[in-house]
Amino acid sequence: GSDLCRRLAARGPCKRLLSARNPNKLEALAEELKGLRPEVELRTRTLDVTDSGAVEALFKEAADAFGTPAG
Repeated sequence: GSDLCRRLAARGPCKRLLSARNPNKLEALAEELKGLRPEVELRTRTLDVTDSGAVEALFKEAADAFGTPAG
């Protein structure tokens, strides 16, 4: 996941909602991406993907913040 985020950020401005179980690694990745592309819009959330309710809430937050691919 983090490698994909780096590759996408390197391609140009983007919006990302990053999630991970480890808040320290999550913040380190966010800072790294901001260093690569200061204009990248980032939000971070600590999340365990085994918690289906939390995952559902994350997707709703992403859709509310950034829209959906279908518009």
